[in-house]
Order: sequence, then structure tokens, then C-alpha cells
Amino acid sequence: PELAEKVHQVSLANSGIAKFANKLLGQNLTVDDPDAPEPTIQTVNDLMQRRDQFIEDVKTELLAEQRTQQDQLTADYESARRNVVLVLVAAALVAVAVGLVIASRITRPLRGTVEVFERVADGDLTARLDVHSHDEIGTMAGALNKTLEQTGDAISAIDTSANELADASANFTDRNHRLAVTAARVADEATNASAG
Repeated sequence: PELAEKVHQVSLANSGIAKFANKLLGQNLTVDDPDAPEPTIQTVNDLMQRRDQFIEDVKTELLAEQRTQQDQLTADYESARRNVVLVLVAAALVAVAVGLVIASRITRPLRGTVEVFERVADGDLTARLDVHSHDEIGTMAGALNKTLEQTGDAISAIDTSANELADASANFTDRNHRLAVTAARVADEATNASAG
């Protein structure tokens, strides 16, 4: 409102000066406000000084308003920049957290797989992996468990067959020994019968 009033005062002063110049100097200047009072020669100088002061005041107010707007824009820019940096940092932290979770989901089952392989290397074929997922690592764990189960079954079957074979061999040896003893007795009796 104050700025608008000063602009109006400048317009009135210009119109008054234009009326004076048109009347006294025979000029044909445009008069913006026909209701502006027509000054006398004594008041034209004062009117021109007031007009210049009004123009200077308007320039000062416009510059102050421009500085205020520029300061606000700078503050808005700094705030937006800070917000973008915060969002980027938050996104980076989320990405790192997600990466750690994914890496943990991969490395934990692999560590379990290594432990099972170490137990198998030590001769324990009863070691098994816990399968909790249906991804590639879960599929691998299931296949390893199946392999260990089949290997354990095969070794058990071989062990059972070996035990049966050992028992049969022991029985065969025992029968051979009894046959040899019986054959020796028969031979002794035959020798005794023929000698005697």
C-alpha cells in the first residue's frame, strides 16, 4: 500500500509537470492523470524534487523487497539442498542395510554348508543342513542333504553287507575247521582201522 501510494504520487507529479510543460512551453506531453493539479512555476521545482524523492523511495523499497525475495529463495534453495542430501544419505543407509541383509541371507547358509562339509570330512555322515528357503541356496542345501542321506544309506548297506559277509566267512571258516577236524578224525580212525 505504501509503495502504491508513492507510485501514485510520482504519477501525479509527472502529470502536473507535463501540464506545466504543455501550457507554458508549448509541449505536447502525455498527461497520465488529468485530475492532477496544475503547478505554478514556483512549485514545479518543488514538485520535481518531491518526484525524484518518491522515485528514490520506490527504488529503495523495490531493492529491499528484491533482497528479501532473494534471501527467501536462497533459504529455500539451502533447505531443498539439505533435504536432498538427507534423502540421499537415508537412501544410501537403506541400500547398505538391504545389502547387509541380503549378504547375511547368502553367507549364513554357506557357512552352515561349510560346517556340514567339515563334519562329513571328519566321517560324520549324519550331518544335515536346515533348509528354510526355496532359492538357489535352499535347493543346494536340499541336494546336499539328499546326497548325504543316499551316501549314508549306501555306506550302511555296504557295512551291513560286509558284516553279513564277515559272519558268513566266519561261519565258513568254522565249518571248514570242523570239516578239517572231522576229516582228520576220520583219517585217524581209518589209519587205526587199517593198522589194526
